[in-house]
Amino acid sequence: MSFIHLILSIATAQNCPNQYFKLNSYSFSQRFTSKLTGCSISASASSLSLPNRRNFRFLKGGQLSVVTEIDSVKGGTASTGGRFYFILPAGNEISMESPGSLFVKVQDSAGLTWLFDEKDEVSTEQNCKLKINKKISWESESTESNKEGGFYLKSCPHSVIIDSGFKKGNNAFLNKASHSKIRDSKGNQCIVSNSEIFNYVKEGKETQNIIKSTKDLHAILSKKHDCKNLDLSPMLNQSNQVTDQTQSQH
Repeated sequence: MSFIHLILSIATAQNCPNQYFKLNSYSFSQRFTSKLTGCSISASASSLSLPNRRNFRFLKGGQLSVVTEIDSVKGGTASTGGRFYFILPAGNEISMESPGSLFVKVQDSAGLTWLFDEKDEVSTEQNCKLKINKKISWESESTESNKEGGFYLKSCPHSVIIDSGFKKGNNAFLNKASHSKIRDSKGNQCIVSNSEIFNYVKEGKETQNIIKSTKDLHAILSKKHDCKNLDLSPMLNQSNQVTDQTQSQH
């Protein structure tokens, strides 16, 4: 590692201090993981409190991971599935705090404020259209046949949302032959192939998907006939763009 890269890494880590909070069933942690993933915030639910649960991870570039865990046998190993979003435009910075210990507030890299309260309920301070099914099962989480799924972020003001849909046991974004839904702030949507919005690179034996720059995504989506009714103008907002678009899904 060069001296300049070392200084940049130290500066980035200082902007992402290690923090830990506990609120009811959830444990929250903020830490700098690597240059690739940047600063991350995790909200992990206890299996003792919630045998069927959703865990959340916020990363740079507007990435929100919602991982469902379902315990088939009490005290046994949980089966998992995930739904992954990108909320654009987005930057690198995220933060969290616990004002008065009554709730935990997470500021994601897209500028949205997420609230986790003492009843384990999740909401946003913005007027996002968010539907959360409190009943968690594989059937309720499924997005097959155009189902909304258990954690459905339909739209947020001044944002464009990329939604991979739910997949049991894996990340739907990793399948470049599959498709994602693109939604604007009014909930209008189109469907685009993953291969058009991600670059796929080999890392050892694994393939990682790296989202294309917001500028490139805007150019691609603007030319697609099925997306012509979407308001993609928020993606041109340069004030909240990620500065290092080397981002992958995990």
